[in-house]
Amino acid sequence: MPIGLDPWFDEPAYRAAQGSFTAKGTFILDKLRAHDAAKQTDVLADVYGDAVPDPTDITKVQWEIILRFMGADADEIADVQQRMGASVAIASLAILVLVLVSGCATQPPPSPLTA
Repeated sequence: MPIGLDPWFDEPAYRAAQGSFTAKGTFILDKLRAHDAAKQTDVLADVYGDAVPDPTDITKVQWEIILRFMGADADEIADVQQRMGASVAIASLAILVLVLVSGCATQPPPSPLTA
């Protein structure tokens, strides 16, 4: 049985969050907490340990893990992933740029024996 996310996205608070991935992600996490705080605490601890996730850093796979654990069906998971998708793409691109800029992608790390 799905969680019933569709009505959430018609709420004024969600509509006000349009244009901000952080606000949209925070809204979704807050609604999941209201739905079942104990489950959300458990899944976030499993995925992030003691860290508090920044909604813009939650990957597509992490959204799937969180939502599936919370009881969302495949359509609800895909909907949230699509709504947060640009955020996920931006985070992935930022990681790629950092790797390329640092030279990690073109140079192997120095050997501890020769350093």
